Amino acid sequence: MSKEARISPYEMAQYRERLRNQKEFLTDILSKIEKQILALQVERLHLRNTLLGSEYSGQEILPHASVKNNRVKIEPVVDDSKNLTEQLDLSVAPSINNFEEETEDDEFLLI
Repeated sequence: MSKEARISPYEMAQYRERLRNQKEFLTDILSKIEKQILALQVERLHLRNTLLGSEYSGQEILPHASVKNNRVKIEPVVDDSKNLTEQLDLSVAPSINNFEEETEDDEFLLI
């Protein structure tokens, strides 16, 4: 190497420290992403059990931890599966206009 291409030991130490900090930062981000993925998978499991009922056929919803496959095959539990929204009561009770319009009282604003 020529003298121009040489890096001082101080610059090399700074560069290594920056690389360590970046590696730690990226590792933390990946760890948080993995935790979020697991939390979303658990939430999906709860939602699916809520929608399908507790009569799940024993299929594995979450892939094995050692497998990095993000796809999960979803199959209906019952043969005569209807539209799940038909099973849910999504009606909203009619609201009656029993509200009073809020007014600002100027007398409270005087100082």
